[in-house]
Amino acid sequence: MDAALKRSRSEEPAELPPAARDLQEEEEAGIEQELEEEEEVDPRIQGELEKLNQSTDDINRRETELEDARQKFRSVLVEATVKLDELVKKIGKSVEDSKPYWEARRVARQAQLEAQKATQDFQRATEVLRAAKETISLAEQRLLEDDKRQFDSAWQEMLNHATQRV
Repeated sequence: MDAALKRSRSEEPAELPPAARDLQEEEEAGIEQELEEEEEVDPRIQGELEKLNQSTDDINRRETELEDARQKFRSVLVEATVKLDELVKKIGKSVEDSKPYWEARRVARQAQLEAQKATQDFQRATEVLRAAKETISLAEQRLLEDDKRQFDSAWQEMLNHATQRV
């Protein structure tokens, strides 16, 4: 019974003298008043705090999505690497054997493009040559047709230009 009595006495708070009790009540009242003051926040600040909390939640959600996407990317990359390695084992020799063929095709295509360009250049040059010869021929005919026409500097310049083009 003594143990039970001691226990009950230790659980009960000891009676404080009235001055100490008043001091303790004042402290508790002050703490409660401070908590109330802290809880009362300017509505503008409260709105901004709510926006901040929402933004933080959004950032956390996006970071989680990013990490999930990265994980998915890594798993897809691993799967693709495994499949590629299997294909290399399966058809690697055939790919190596076909490389000279594809290289030759690339070179042939390049040669074909160069030949087309050379053909176009040749056709253009042939047209210029034909026009220049025709100009010289007409100039010579007109000069020989009219006995009174003189071979002046303009004729000389035109013939020199046509000759250079030839």
